Amino acid sequence: MTPARTSYDPDAVDDVDLELLRRAIALAASARASGNHPFGALVADAHGNVVVTAENTVVTASDPTRPTWCASSGRRRSPRTAAT
Repeated sequence: MTPARTSYDPDAVDDVDLELLRRAIALAASARASGNHPFGALVADAHGNVVVTAENTVVTASDPTRPTWCASSGRRRSPRTAAT
């Protein structure tokens, strides 16, 4: 098990960070292959375990109010905040 991180150091990129980045890029590639804009997102815990993943479905779902970061968080933007 990867030890939990207690702070963020932008200069301390490790193999876990790189693997998470590769997975996010793969999600973006999958979105693009499905006809959407190339955006992917994932949420990982302090140990690097992926909790949830999402890819952009704005085009195929015809829902411009649901960008990838909302899909990965389970949140839906209201029409009022979608324009911001």
